Amino acid sequence: MVFRGANVDSDHFLSIAHDYARLALGKTNTPKQKPNRYNIKKLKDPIVLDRYESELDRCIQEVDAVKNDIDFIWAKYSEAISDTATKVLGPPEKDLRSSWFDEECEKATSTRNEAHQAMIQWETRRNVEMYRLKRRMEKYLHQYKKRQWEKRELEKTELLREHKQYKEFFKAVNRNRKPF
Repeated sequence: MVFRGANVDSDHFLSIAHDYARLALGKTNTPKQKPNRYNIKKLKDPIVLDRYESELDRCIQEVDAVKNDIDFIWAKYSEAISDTATKVLGPPEKDLRSSWFDEECEKATSTRNEAHQAMIQWETRRNVEMYRLKRRMEKYLHQYKKRQWEKRELEKTELLREHKQYKEFFKAVNRNRKPF
């Protein structure tokens, strides 16, 4: 399938192929469940920490009053911990990789898209030149913003190392090493 009007900043046409794969049925009988993750950064707040501890103590006291079977008690403890964490902490906040992309970048992208639409409708030398100019300006702005953001991230990482917060330091290093 070929998309001739796709705006992919290239003089080539965008082509898409659909590939269907057959999976063996024996391997897909049980779906894998992702482990629940919680926003443990909230535990640094003393109010949230007290709330979490009191809620967990209440749930554990309910479990202690039940049977003496160790497997049953472990299952109930595990359930109490996960339910309390879900209720009090909630899911973790997603880190935005492209936090450098702000309103100014969005405006540059929209003006470039408008110039692209005008160039597609009326392919005159002026419209082509305007599109190239807007594209160049947008690319320059994005590169500048991303460089500034990466510089700030490296400075934050260096501060973590200087303050000997090694766990957060290595998390930041690994996050910055990822390409996307």
